[in-house]
Amino acid sequence: MRIEDDPEATWEPALTVTAYTSAAGDVLWRAELSACTPDAVFESLLCALARDLAQPNPRDQRRALRGPRAESVSACLPENNWRRRSFGLERSFRDSVLAWTLWGKDEKDERWQVRFADATPAHLVAAACRPLLEEEERRRAESTLAAMLSCDLDDTAPSPAEEPAKDAPRKRAKGAPLETVLRIAREDLPEGSPVNSRAVAAAVRARGVGVSTRRAQEAASILKADRL
Repeated sequence: MRIEDDPEATWEPALTVTAYTSAAGDVLWRAELSACTPDAVFESLLCALARDLAQPNPRDQRRALRGPRAESVSACLPENNWRRRSFGLERSFRDSVLAWTLWGKDEKDERWQVRFADATPAHLVAAACRPLLEEEERRRAESTLAAMLSCDLDDTAPSPAEEPAKDAPRKRAKGAPLETVLRIAREDLPEGSPVNSRAVAAAVRARGVGVSTRRAQEAASILKADRL
């Protein structure tokens, strides 16, 4: 493996990670990162490489060099029913050579990209995508939670003119907020157990907490992404 950094580069590749057949051998695959690529992407890629190369069995170490390549986007990113806006992974060609391009935009709306040679092991491409996916999941969960909390408050809070009498029965809350549902699911659904809306709903209701089917589905989706 070789990591080369060009601090003078303004676009790509500002940083290159290359795998070789031997110390003086041919190139197996190469990842080229542009200057604006988030540090988390590079760090996640290096951590995945380090885990492979630290394995005691040489066969496991070779996974970083000759692991199965990505045949489709789903080999690197989980399939979701919403459209990603903050980043993407797609096939690309340069000089008639097939590759994968991971792209996104920074806080200044400037585009960055990482170009992976087609032979790059799929799990390494997935590792580079992971922090972006986690950040998108976090933002989506926060947005969903804020919307649901606002909806719950609007539906259950009486107006001053309609303040119920002390003896009047109170309206039942529509269910626990997403944050509570996620916390219970993480605590009561151990690693390796099935993660779906039914399992989440059962775990939450076993605690005596109400939960809607929709909220259980959203919590299950986030929990699955957390455990990739």
